Amino acid sequence: MLASEVMDRARVHLNDVGVDLFNNDVLLPFLTSAWEELQSTMQAHGLPIMTETSSMILLPAGGIVLGTSAVAPYPTLPANFIEPKAVYERAPGTMRWEEMTEAHGIINYNPQTALGVWEWDGDSFKFVGATGDREILLRYLKGLPEITSEATNLPITGAKRYLALKTAAEAAEDIGQNRTKADRLETKAEFEMNRFLAIRVKLQQDVSVRRRGYNSPQRSRGWSSLLPY
Repeated sequence: MLASEVMDRARVHLNDVGVDLFNNDVLLPFLTSAWEELQSTMQAHGLPIMTETSSMILLPAGGIVLGTSAVAPYPTLPANFIEPKAVYERAPGTMRWEEMTEAHGIINYNPQTALGVWEWDGDSFKFVGATGDREILLRYLKGLPEITSEATNLPITGAKRYLALKTAAEAAEDIGQNRTKADRLETKAEFEMNRFLAIRVKLQQDVSVRRRGYNSPQRSRGWSSLLPY
C-alpha cells in the first residue's frame, strides 16, 4: 500500500477526485499525522505487526551495554527499535538460543559464562558482562517507516480505510474549513480504527493459541527447534 493510494482514497471522501484542492502535497502532512496515530495506537495494544526479530548481535566479553548510541566496543540497537519484548543469548559457535531473564537492578550479579539477565533503562540494555563473547537476539517493538513522499510504502494490511478517512477528516477541517464534514469523517475513522484493532487482536489471540514453545517436541527437528520464535 503506497501513500499515494491512501491519498487517492482520501480525495474520494473529500469529493475532490479531480484534485482541485487536495493534491498530494496538501494531504501528505495529514496522512503523516494519521500514520503516527495508528503507530502509537498499535504500540499501546502490542499488536504483532509491530514486533520484529533482530539479526544476531555480538556482545564482546565483558560487554555491559547495548544502546542506541555507539559505545566502543559495544554494538548498537536496530534503528527501528522502540522497546524490548524478549532477549535471547547463546555462545558463538552454538545453535540453541536461551531466553534471558529481565532484572530490575543487576549490580549484585557477578559475571558468569552466560549473561543470564538483562535490564532495560528506556534507552539501552544493561548486562552484567559475561566472561566470553555472547551472541544476542532481540524480540522488540519496532517503529513504522516515516512517510517521506507519495511513493512511501505503508506496510500495514487492513489500515487503508482508516488512514484515508482520518486524513480526509483532518484536511476537511484545517484546509476545507468544513467542521461538519470533518466530524462525520472522524466518526467513520474511529469506527474503522476500532474494527482494525478488533481484527488484529483476534489474529494475535489465534496465533498465541497455535504457537508452541521453541523447545516443544513437535518442533524438535530442523532449524526451527533452535529458534526462539
